Amino acid sequence: MINKSSNDAPYPVTAIYPKFYYCKRGDSDIAWIMRMMSHVPEEKKLEVSSDYEWLFLRDNHCGRKAANTYLHGIAKGFKDNG
Repeated sequence: MINKSSNDAPYPVTAIYPKFYYCKRGDSDIAWIMRMMSHVPEEKKLEVSSDYEWLFLRDNHCGRKAANTYLHGIAKGFKDNG
């Protein structure tokens, strides 16, 4: 889990899938995110989703790339070890 202070969360974290992701003019990361999240065990989805959103929201310019790189690495790790 990414180390972040409790003040960084913009809302109570309860979703097992990210609520915030790139979507603009019909272009969206949601299908890719869902495909990556399908490799994450149920008991880890809340943590991974929270970390993804934290990375995505913390930087206007690089947040999307950081969040997607993080999720890709996590999903690959579970896929390779599963």
